[in-house]
Amino acid sequence: VQRPARVPSTSRFLNPYVVLFLVIAVVLILAVIIGLLIHFLAFDKKSYFYSSSFEIPNVKYNDKLNSPATQEYRNLSGRIESAITTTFKKSDLRNQFIRAHVVKLRQKGSAVMADTVMKFKFSRNNNAASMKSRIESVLHQILNSFGNLEINPPTDVAGKTEHTAVRFLVNTC
Repeated sequence: VQRPARVPSTSRFLNPYVVLFLVIAVVLILAVIIGLLIHFLAFDKKSYFYSSSFEIPNVKYNDKLNSPATQEYRNLSGRIESAITTTFKKSDLRNQFIRAHVVKLRQKGSAVMADTVMKFKFSRNNNAASMKSRIESVLHQILNSFGNLEINPPTDVAGKTEHTAVRFLVNTC
């Protein structure tokens, strides 16, 4: 009695090379999906610029505040920028706020008016109107006095495109 020759019963799916290929393919697909999620949720942020004017009623305007080259101008604009930064860093917009810059100090009656530009980073899918209202809400908290600097909250906050903000900064400096 002769037996048929035994054929090895290795299945094509149990081949270690096929298993290795499938594991690597699944890991690569998962890595690409996770990378795309991280990119769009964490790094898909765009810079937004907002301008506003603040009245400082307890500082009397003088000619030394007319030029950004004077020490008085630099001191006052630094204190205003610091007050705005402190206000935003204590708010729920602390992670989106980048910086504030005083563009120009001008006269309003006997008081000083500070024209400012503020930079934020928001994800692209944020609603511009809701962002503006959140910024205005935070700026109304600036009523606190910062040292001996009294800052009245702005009446309006205007959104600017990056191009418009740069033009605004260049033209007023």
